[in-house]
Amino acid sequence: MSSYFYKCVKCEFETSSNEKWYKHFETKRHRLGNECFKCEECDKVYKTESSLKSHIRKVHSKKEKQQMNGLEERVIELEKMVEYLKNEIEKIKSGE
Repeated sequence: MSSYFYKCVKCEFETSSNEKWYKHFETKRHRLGNECFKCEECDKVYKTESSLKSHIRKVHSKKEKQQMNGLEERVIELEKMVEYLKNEIEKIKSGE
């Protein structure tokens, strides 16, 4: 058992775990000023920082991956087009 004891000054919650105390403090809106955590991508607001991080991981990282996949496909198409044009130029130069 820890020699430290954490007690919430806003309610009756007590624990020997710093992690549990912090989570209680965060989820019970005991934070100073009851601030919120706002997503900079879509302006959604969350009560806890962990909820915001979860939202970003679930929603916005998927969008980034989809965008990257779309860009990769375009790059491949452009590379094929460049190769085709090089071949056409060579044909014209050789008189075919």
